[in-house]
Amino acid sequence: MFNLLDTKTGDKVDFWALTESDFDRSRFERRVLTRAFGRAIAVTAPEDTVLQKLKWAAAVGGSERQLRDAIGVYEVQAGSLDEDYLDEWAGRLDVAGLLARVRTEAVIES
Repeated sequence: MFNLLDTKTGDKVDFWALTESDFDRSRFERRVLTRAFGRAIAVTAPEDTVLQKLKWAAAVGGSERQLRDAIGVYEVQAGSLDEDYLDEWAGRLDVAGLLARVRTEAVIES
């Protein structure tokens, strides 16, 4: 993983190398086209970003930074997330407990 940082705005883009895992295949198939830095680019769907952040949090023993990032994505995308997809993959990735924490701690405005 590496990132691209715009030093003027502070915007950051994370780049993840894909593996042959079922999860990586799924998130690649679900990628979303958007515009950034004046170019059309493919980005990870928000559900997959949440799940990837939770995977990283679990891999390093509960990284609060990755968990906060996951909560932030969850809050911004609230109401448009595929909750069934999140549940399925959180179980498969063994991060269901962290996903429950994201849902509990997210502040969703109505």
